[in-house]
Amino acid sequence: IRLLIDKIEYRAKNGFEGEILASGFQPLDDKIMGFFLKNQSVIAARPGVGKTTVAVNILANMAIRKNVPSLMISIEMDREAIITKLFASESGLPFKKLLTGELNNEDWELFVTVGSKVADAPLYIDDISCSLHEIISSIRKAVNNFGVKFVVIDYLQIIEPDEDRLQRNEQIGKCTRTFMRLAKQLNIAILVVSQLNRDSAKTEREPYLSDLKGSGDIEQDAALVVLLHSNMNPSDEQLDVRDIDFIIAKNRNGGSLGKVKMTLRGPIHRIEPYVPIANWHLPKAENKQSHYEKE
Repeated sequence: IRLLIDKIEYRAKNGFEGEILASGFQPLDDKIMGFFLKNQSVIAARPGVGKTTVAVNILANMAIRKNVPSLMISIEMDREAIITKLFASESGLPFKKLLTGELNNEDWELFVTVGSKVADAPLYIDDISCSLHEIISSIRKAVNNFGVKFVVIDYLQIIEPDEDRLQRNEQIGKCTRTFMRLAKQLNIAILVVSQLNRDSAKTEREPYLSDLKGSGDIEQDAALVVLLHSNMNPSDEQLDVRDIDFIIAKNRNGGSLGKVKMTLRGPIHRIEPYVPIANWHLPKAENKQSHYEKE
């Protein structure tokens, strides 16, 4: 009881300082408050909706704008691809331009400026670890060596099993239980990226918690579950601008449930506050800070 009283008194004076890491998406943070330390959160979507882009944007908000030591464990994409996504989002330079190197002098100046910010940020990317054992080891080392407080794992369903004798749903459940315990032990926030099954896409409906692919333990072990949804056809995945709904389906820490609509700018892999597509004019590069937070 004394511990609870001390915590209530602390929060009365300081709010949740030192307990929550804001996502940097103000409309989302207004509902979820942020990612709580000692908790596992999940962001899930079907293929092509933009879950890795969302994760990279949150990672940039943490490490570059908030100076929070952050680690991304990328099992699907290599380090170069993640960094290119990050540079596109931060600079406003199209991902394709960065891939092909078709940059003019002005682009190069912007690239160097962004590169300096990224280089100075406490941001770490591990594209080597792919088994549960390797991921645990990587997270522990990052916490001990660099003081990492925020971890992204992309993505759950392709983590290599340590025990082949288990059924796949049992393997996934073992992963989510391990990440839940690890977050508590190390006093960090872990964000796990997950796939949804394709049933919601077939009927073009919004996803439910039951659509989480592979195991009911994903929902059970997470304090926060956000399902991403975009009303688009598969052929629309490369649209320059499209809406993306953040459906807050579970929020154990007392924030709101509901939906937050955001905008995805495909060519630059950037998530921004919602603006109706009819009102969009795609400017070149803008001040990134204004996209995420209220002045």
